[in-house]
Amino acid sequence: MEGTDFAGRSLTQSSTVIADYEETAGARRIGKDTSHGTQPGNPDKGAELIIEAIEAEDTPFRLLLGSDAVKFADEVLESRRKEYDKWREFSSKSDFQEG
Repeated sequence: MEGTDFAGRSLTQSSTVIADYEETAGARRIGKDTSHGTQPGNPDKGAELIIEAIEAEDTPFRLLLGSDAVKFADEVLESRRKEYDKWREFSSKSDFQEG
């Protein structure tokens, strides 16, 4: 399987900067991106794993690929769990009360 070159030549940008777009689309411009080839994720392995997951008997609803994605998801889930726990009792007050 050949690599996607996702962060390589596919991110080539025009050298012309348009001032009117500087605060909107221009904010997304990438300078000299030196991350190509140093990312933790391997797109070839990712593609193989996507196919394997799709063909699995119990296909995941959400599929995380890469240790960085797993770490990020763990952090998000922990943060949400803390917020839910903090507001659990308050949130339950909207139920109909008997009696």
